[in-house]
Amino acid sequence: MAQVPVSASIPRQPDTLIGNYTDGGTEWRVLFWIPAYPRMAVTRYEVQRNVLRNLYYAGIDVLHAKMGMFSPRRVAASHDEERENIDFLHGITPLAPLTTEELDEIAKKMRRHLCIAGQPVVREGEEGDSLFVVKEGTLEASITGESGISWLTKPGNVF
Repeated sequence: MAQVPVSASIPRQPDTLIGNYTDGGTEWRVLFWIPAYPRMAVTRYEVQRNVLRNLYYAGIDVLHAKMGMFSPRRVAASHDEERENIDFLHGITPLAPLTTEELDEIAKKMRRHLCIAGQPVVREGEEGDSLFVVKEGTLEASITGESGISWLTKPGNVF
């Protein structure tokens, strides 16, 4: 709740209460403040999104009812995302020597990963069995030299 600027800017503290115990788990009630009623729906969405995101990064699974459903649109969207990934890979200069079939294979194995700002994606010395490609945003890289000094990349620097 404190990560939603509209709510965090109000001097009243948010609160979390146990609402009920159910077969599916514990229901929590979240109390937060908004500056004006017309902002309620947008602010509620922002709070809910942040709660779910923070639970995800904390490794806490949110239980939900499962439903089997087939949607031709969803299959088409999945195919469109794979096509978008292939097109994206074709535009990466170091991958240019690869054949279309090889890029197709990489695109099929691509997984979207949301990174938290300031958190390492990979650490120096870890076994490298993956290819990391930044599709959106920026990453910084640092290497610790023999002297113990860390060198931080800046735009245009290459190690």
